[in-house]
Amino acid sequence: MPCQTYEALEQSLKSARSEFAYFTFDENKALRGMSDRQSKQFAKKAQERISELSKHISWHRQTCAECKGPGL
Repeated sequence: MPCQTYEALEQSLKSARSEFAYFTFDENKALRGMSDRQSKQFAKKAQERISELSKHISWHRQTCAECKGPGL
């Protein structure tokens, strides 16, 4: 069973993915109220955050005794 840290990381990853979608999908352009350039900058930052969180989650799974499960 995952620990609270893992669950928090997963929630942050979900949030970053939503943020990325918010700034990349054309359907959201009217909601954004910003230029395409600004939108691309925010999407890039969200994509970088997704990458970092994914790495952190992977590292966490390998090192956390609670997330490894019993007997590992």
